[in-house]
Amino acid sequence: MKRELEVFFKELAKIQDEQTNAFLCRLGKFDDGKLRESLENFSYEIIYKIMELLDGYYDSKKKYEVKNVFTNTIVNDRLDFHDLCEDFLKCS
Repeated sequence: MKRELEVFFKELAKIQDEQTNAFLCRLGKFDDGKLRESLENFSYEIIYKIMELLDGYYDSKKKYEVKNVFTNTIVNDRLDFHDLCEDFLKCS
């Protein structure tokens, strides 16, 4: 797997974790494991659907490239993003 792709998904996983923790803190339920699991599953599904959108699953005439503008590397060059969600994001 390309380094750029791994970095991209690790950043998504970090965002998922940070936002889950922030929401639980706002509710005062940081230790609520069941709620945490529900939020992780919910956020996973949203990210997964966005990855499907980028992969062109909603319209056969639309597929998006994600590019690192500093290295000029296309991150999703030869594979589908949604296939990698389970490898990096939390879900049950």
